[in-house]
Amino acid sequence: KEDIPLLINYFVDDFSKKMNKKITRIDKEVIDTLMDYSFPGNVRELRNMVERAIILSDSGRLSADDFQIDKVSKKISHPNNNFEVLDLNVLERNAIIKAIHQANFNKSAAAKLLNISFQALDRRIKKYKLVFEKRLG
Repeated sequence: KEDIPLLINYFVDDFSKKMNKKITRIDKEVIDTLMDYSFPGNVRELRNMVERAIILSDSGRLSADDFQIDKVSKKISHPNNNFEVLDLNVLERNAIIKAIHQANFNKSAAAKLLNISFQALDRRIKKYKLVFEKRLG
């Protein structure tokens, strides 16, 4: 547990360089929530969460919104509580939309941001019937 802030910083540095994004701040709420979270997927799960948050981030600051952290994540760490199941299709669709916009409508770049192949991205775009039009001006 005490390694979580160090791991978060390591992953943020690594992914922000790979994605050419400058992340200057991580909200304390994010660190606190992730410290309380039980990671069933261990370090890989934390790594994936950080990567996704950087993809979703619109600014140089990582917030609870970027990590999609809310009260649900705190409930998940305590199995006795009921918790809301997040719709993975909605999360995947939103991540694709965000990546396409962030990559300036370049599907190859968006696929790299999402760490999937171009073909996999294309299949998912068709699955969700997404249409992207780059706006001029």
